[in-house]
Amino acid sequence: MVTYKSISKILFLVSLIASVQVQAQTAFSYLQSGIEKAERGDFELAIIDLKKSIAIDSQNASTYYNLGTIKGKGLGDMN
Repeated sequence: MVTYKSISKILFLVSLIASVQVQAQTAFSYLQSGIEKAERGDFELAIIDLKKSIAIDSQNASTYYNLGTIKGKGLGDMN
């Protein structure tokens, strides 16, 4: 039998999964934006976007790689 409590649990899980997906898309969007800005030579703006991506998803190695590449070339702040 389906109860209010079981429906509540299902809705909670669905909303949790949806919020994780939105965060991942946002982190990826900032990563892509940072890469595009770096390719255009907007290194300071690229660093800002890459840091935003890290704030959302600190487990993405690609973001750290791109941030390190920009900073390694001396093209951004060293913080």
